[in-house]
Amino acid sequence: MLCPKCGCQTPDHSNFCEQCGAPIKNIRFGIPAKKGAKLAAVVLAITACVLLSSVGIFLTAQKHSFLKNSALAKIFSQSKSTDDDKKKSAPPDKPAKMKAADIDASQTPTVEISGKLDYDQAENASVRLTKSCDIQALNEEDEEQFVEDVTNISVSIAPTLNIGPPQLNKYSGYQVSIYGQISISDDQVCINAEQLDITDENYYDPEEDGIHRYTYHVDDCTWNQAFEKAKQAGGYLVRVNSREEYTYILSEIHKNGYDKIQFRVGGRREPGSKDYYWVDENNQTYGEIVNGPDYWAAGEWLENEPSYQDGKTEECYLDFCYYDNGERWMWNDVPDDIIGAVPYFSGKIGYIVEYED
Repeated sequence: MLCPKCGCQTPDHSNFCEQCGAPIKNIRFGIPAKKGAKLAAVVLAITACVLLSSVGIFLTAQKHSFLKNSALAKIFSQSKSTDDDKKKSAPPDKPAKMKAADIDASQTPTVEISGKLDYDQAENASVRLTKSCDIQALNEEDEEQFVEDVTNISVSIAPTLNIGPPQLNKYSGYQVSIYGQISISDDQVCINAEQLDITDENYYDPEEDGIHRYTYHVDDCTWNQAFEKAKQAGGYLVRVNSREEYTYILSEIHKNGYDKIQFRVGGRREPGSKDYYWVDENNQTYGEIVNGPDYWAAGEWLENEPSYQDGKTEECYLDFCYYDNGERWMWNDVPDDIIGAVPYFSGKIGYIVEYED
């Protein structure tokens, strides 16, 4: 082996040159110095490559992770955006469905109610309903409003209904049926009465007892025409409520020479019913059954009357006439238009108007 410094031949096992003392081998690694330097450079290069590769792999992994996370973020963003769009485009939640009203006057404001009428000294009328109910109607702003558990309804009188404070006062405390328009004002349900009927079987008008003023008219008009004429005259078709009153009326008829006249009186029945009643100022039936067995006039009817029908002609109205065979006045039911059914009676038909003045 030659000394790398002086070139002298040295034994292969020598570590140093015998001539100049220079080291012959790399002591630490046991390889020649020149070759060791080359090998070290190779190792360093490989190490560098490994490090660079590791860094590259790390950066690539980071890049992929970043890209992956970016893609996920983008997908999430798109998904969130889609969800937001759906929320924006989705119709709003429907409000909880309101329970159905017992009386819905929002579409058809004219309805019928029933209950006990109250009328106070301040002339305020109201109806206490038989049973509480839920009512839907239009308020003052023409908006639908729902009021629960209504037990009392304020009453106003429509101009077309000819009922004033005296009549309302008489009806106070009795069961009535009212037909009219429902509205809501300040959470108070109101009805503007277009028709008011007394439905209480116990209704009694103390003013009907006794004797009033009467006028007698000979006219071939129908019963309904007679009803309107009496109303226009400021009274009503006579309602005979006692034997005392009936006796007085018959005496006046005889005194005025009307014994041959068949007089219309203020009683009728509803079609399909067999019960006759007196009618009020609005042609609504009320009170006791006039043809009932316990009524004071039960024995005043013609034999087999009321018959409700004569052939094909329906008879729904009351009158009384003088019956020659019986030699007394008797009650009968007749059609609305007697002359139309039996022209023979022309000139022999009349009506009686009663006044409470």
